Amino acid sequence: MDEEIFLDQHEEIFRDFIKSDQEILHLEPMNSYFRKLAHDLGAEFKCLTKSDGEGAERHIVVEKTEQSFLPEKTNRKKRQTWSFGDREFFVDTTRKSVEVYLDKDGNIGFYDEKTNPRHVVRKKISSGSFKIKENQIIEITDAAW
Repeated sequence: MDEEIFLDQHEEIFRDFIKSDQEILHLEPMNSYFRKLAHDLGAEFKCLTKSDGEGAERHIVVEKTEQSFLPEKTNRKKRQTWSFGDREFFVDTTRKSVEVYLDKDGNIGFYDEKTNPRHVVRKKISSGSFKIKENQIIEITDAAW
């Protein structure tokens, strides 16, 4: 799920929760990045939030406070731009190609559909090395190198 879609859906969930008589809300299980976004949304609505459960069942529990309210607009932070200067990253040249990703936290890794990272961008690398410039993965063979 995309970050913007998640925030849109969960902002609506928080709004419905604040309007309801319900005092505690259990959100669905989610990965650590989306839990962080849910904690941030909870703070916008002046709710208490905590993570609960283990492993794949880890989720956010939201609790109303006396200060809880419906904000007119939530504060959506602008996405971070990542650049690593001229730092070159090398990949295994014995493989035909490797798919790498840059995630929203600035981490770089090998893409795997099963792990579904929160990637900003991903790219197949076949030349043996790449750089990160302004949220782009640049191969040694690219003109932007």
